[in-house]
Amino acid sequence: FEYEGAIISNPNLELYKWCSLLDFSSLYPSVMISHNTCYSIFIKRNSNQPCFTMQISDKKSYMFAKEPLGLVPSMLRTLILKRKEVVLERRQLALKISANFVYGSYGIRNSLYLQFIEGAKSTRTITLLVCISDEVSKEFHVPVKLEFEIVFETFLLITKKRYIGLIAVERKMIYKGVVV
Repeated sequence: FEYEGAIISNPNLELYKWCSLLDFSSLYPSVMISHNTCYSIFIKRNSNQPCFTMQISDKKSYMFAKEPLGLVPSMLRTLILKRKEVVLERRQLALKISANFVYGSYGIRNSLYLQFIEGAKSTRTITLLVCISDEVSKEFHVPVKLEFEIVFETFLLITKKRYIGLIAVERKMIYKGVVV
């Protein structure tokens, strides 16, 4: 499949000492909700209707009506809220995967389901270089939120989304994307 969507920078692959992990809570689904990114309210031509304009390049932008909340953002909001209510880890993971699938399916060319290249391109994010998650979260539309996750005493970054970390104080190892 040819895919268009998020921009992920290459990490500096190293062993770090005393670092904090911050992560956006349901980032792509939250951006889609906050900017009402949906087929049902996609504006193809200039309109006087209040809208979110997503600048893709110097020459290209896409517009989405601010109201009403589109079908896909409504569904994503429900999935995210249900995920926060669920205690069982497997069920929570299933809801997370379901919400992320919607974003992923937007960017797959020739998709039989939800292909929406304009929506995928409009969901890209800009990294803000600040340290405190609450301050960063104020810069985004609700429900996009950067969350503090953990402090690592030692953190080995292997590749994108693959790391091993020793949690400070607890002295417990966390493995993400790594088979031990």
